[in-house]
Amino acid sequence: MTENESEKLYKDLRRKLADYGSAPPDAVWAGIRQQVPARREFRWKRSALLLLLLCLPVLMLTVGPRLWSHRTGLGHLSTTQTITSQAAPAAKLRQAVNQPATASQSDDDAAVAADASAKPTGLAAGQAPTNHAQPASSPSSVVATAHTRTRRVRADVVGHFDDAETQRRISRGSETVVATAKARRKRRGALALLAPTLQSGRNSVELRRRARTSREALDAASAQDEQLGSRHSTHTAKRSRSRFNRSTGSATGLEVAGDADTGLARRFSNERIPLLAVRPTLEEAEEPEVRRVKRVRPHRSRKAQLLKNWSIQIVAGPSLTYRTLGDSARQLERLERPSIGYSGQVTASYALTKQLTISTGLGYAEFANNLHYQLQKTSAETSRIIDFRDVYRFVSIPLLAQYTFGGNHRWRFGALGGANVGLLTGTRTTEGSACNCSQTTVPATGTYHNTSLVLTAGGSLNYQFAPGQWLTLRPQGQYFLNSLTDPASGRAARHPWSVGVQGGISFDLEPKK
Repeated sequence: MTENESEKLYKDLRRKLADYGSAPPDAVWAGIRQQVPARREFRWKRSALLLLLLCLPVLMLTVGPRLWSHRTGLGHLSTTQTITSQAAPAAKLRQAVNQPATASQSDDDAAVAADASAKPTGLAAGQAPTNHAQPASSPSSVVATAHTRTRRVRADVVGHFDDAETQRRISRGSETVVATAKARRKRRGALALLAPTLQSGRNSVELRRRARTSREALDAASAQDEQLGSRHSTHTAKRSRSRFNRSTGSATGLEVAGDADTGLARRFSNERIPLLAVRPTLEEAEEPEVRRVKRVRPHRSRKAQLLKNWSIQIVAGPSLTYRTLGDSARQLERLERPSIGYSGQVTASYALTKQLTISTGLGYAEFANNLHYQLQKTSAETSRIIDFRDVYRFVSIPLLAQYTFGGNHRWRFGALGGANVGLLTGTRTTEGSACNCSQTTVPATGTYHNTSLVLTAGGSLNYQFAPGQWLTLRPQGQYFLNSLTDPASGRAARHPWSVGVQGGISFDLEPKK
């Protein structure tokens, strides 16, 4: 969800809830706002900040060393400088770090200077004082200079021999040491350029004061070393070893102090502190009070109460009718074939429940059989076609029960079953033999039973096309439980049956609004 979509959501909520009840509490609004994503910052600000952070180290690493070398003179040093054997660097280191106060130490510096003057000119020809052009603007630069000078003093003390082989060894080693010292000085200079920017103004003033004092002490020591250069070389070597040990310890102490300052600077960081997002717990909304309102039932008239659950059905339809005969059937009866019959009824129904309904009424049914065969005598060339239709007419009194399985306000389907009482009202039957037969409508007395019991079973499907008016479809079957003929008359037992469908309409008597 974007910012515009969230604002649109708030507006829609306010518009929809403006006239509906009381305003929701602030806690609910706070919960909704927490679920909506937070507003994103503009991407151009983040991109500009990232670009600035990437460019700042590059500028510091490229422009910084060049500027520092131009101001301090580190870029103009000769690459062919060798380690000097003079004692002036050692004396300068002693003056800057230990601040000498005794005459014996000054004498030692003079002895070292004298020993340096006794060396071959080829070794000292390319020497140049480099410390005069380097300002000690920070503890890191002072430590680097002190460490380099200590190495020079050590080389002077250990390697002071007059033979040519020793001088060549010193020359070869000096070239490597010079290259290493130059690279170290460049790194120290770059660190010294970056260190003041990370410290406070008070520390910068203190460092500049110390650097000024160190330069003055080194200049004074150089002047004294030039004047006191006639001491014995052996005494100089002994005193130089002790001074080397002291200067090494002092340089180490300064280096540790410089590393501590650098560590303090490195501890400074501009990274964002991750904050713990605290979400207030949302109060559960109180359930609304539901007031039960008693529904007022509409007043029903006496007529409506009497006609409630009553309905009338009018159905009719065709059916396929036939019969089953007993063992003593005549030849003419065995020639009968099925035929089409008709039935219809008008019933009144009462719904006991929503599913069970009973109905009764008055109906009419017609069962028929066909006789269709060709009769030809052997002595005659002509033939006779027999085509008769036997009909049995009944007035029925149905008593049915209907059960609804399911449906809705439009459709209903279920099953029905029951019994009919059939009253024989008329017949048209074929009498005689197969060769000599004829039809009659007045059978002999006692041939047929006037009353029969008929079993009915089937289904029902109803469709409401208007309020209280249903279309009805009933597929059903009927079977005579008792014989239609009287066995005492010498006729075979006859049980008619039919399979058909009835369709019609049903009306609910209860008035509908």
